Amino acid sequence: MSGSRKQEAIDELRNSLDVPADTAQSVLESFNWDVQEAIESLTGESSRVDRNSKLGLSFGVFQSVFSLLFSGLHKLWMILSRVPLISTFIPIFGTTKRVLSPADTANKLVQNLEEQYGTEHIDFFTDGGYMEALTRIKRNYGVALLFFTSSKNDDSETFSRSVLMNQELKEFLNRRNILCWTGDVCEDEAFRGSRQFHCTKFPSAVLVMYSPQLSELVVAAQLHGCLDSSSIITNLTNALAKHLPSLERFRSEREAREAARELRRQQDNAYQASLARDRERQAFARAEEERLAKEKEEREIVQKKKKQYRAWLASNLPPEPSSEDEPARLSIRFPDGSRAVRRFKKDDTVESVYNYVDYMLFEKEEPEEFGRATSSSNPVTPPSDYKHDFHFQLYSSLPRALLKPSVAISTNKAIFPNGTVVVELDD
Repeated sequence: MSGSRKQEAIDELRNSLDVPADTAQSVLESFNWDVQEAIESLTGESSRVDRNSKLGLSFGVFQSVFSLLFSGLHKLWMILSRVPLISTFIPIFGTTKRVLSPADTANKLVQNLEEQYGTEHIDFFTDGGYMEALTRIKRNYGVALLFFTSSKNDDSETFSRSVLMNQELKEFLNRRNILCWTGDVCEDEAFRGSRQFHCTKFPSAVLVMYSPQLSELVVAAQLHGCLDSSSIITNLTNALAKHLPSLERFRSEREAREAARELRRQQDNAYQASLARDRERQAFARAEEERLAKEKEEREIVQKKKKQYRAWLASNLPPEPSSEDEPARLSIRFPDGSRAVRRFKKDDTVESVYNYVDYMLFEKEEPEEFGRATSSSNPVTPPSDYKHDFHFQLYSSLPRALLKPSVAISTNKAIFPNGTVVVELDD
């Protein structure tokens, strides 16, 4: 058939039933471009012309005249619809129609159903077309009931009111977690689905479920033609009794496997968390051990350098100045109650007094080290990278005041020209 003849067939079907162009083309392709068969497929009617011919000669003449008139009007329609600007000024000749997604189409159908009959209808899947519904139940190992209806069928209104709005059927489907989808075969999506399931009469109901034996979806039941809720429930009950036990066993086994897998996952997570805590504690213990070892090593280095410094100080203590130099004469009282009297240069700072006290304490605290430092002929050098900290404080007696190492002796009347110094060890 030529392209122009095909377009004429599409236009004729659309003018007769007002279906989208893509749906009209799909239907006509399925019926080898026979417009009459396509119309009968969508409306569910048989050869009405043959029945009408039995009404008599007078009606046959009327039909012939009507056919000629319709043919002439159709040709005029075809000519006008091909004029580019006609559709601009006369909207009826426009051929563009917004293409809806499967989800939008499903939602539109349910919305129309609610506008006509209310909201107490079967719970429908509206996230997509019938393919999305089948994908969902295959993924979830479930059951789906697909309704294929035709808005051009005379039984459409009765079916919608008595079946799609039936509360007993709704409860039956909900109790068994059956996913429901409905589509109008005047739309391309539903028409393709009806052809896939070989639906030739409308409305049709197709029960699809997952088969554990085949690992794929199978058709468990099909109902065509005049349907009522009770017959649907009866047929679904019989089909489910035959196929559902094996599916439920499969689901139970699958749920048991998933539960065992989840338990193993939780146990593994708990074990890994325990290992992580152990590793964290071990890492903390190692870090603490390393910190303590480092601090000990640093203290030992400091102590070693301190001994070296005190040994150097002991071997290099300056001589006591003579009385002629107008020195400061200090009486030094140590924590053990002992006393020492010594002269210091008046121009020296109090640090010289601190050095002398450290010298005396070194002798008291570490006599062996002190003896080696003062008796050795080998010169002792001060340690590098070391700042000596005295482990005591010096105070004047009257008035009691802390003596700072950096202050000149001659400027402090409490110790110059003479005075008493008290040694207090740090805690």
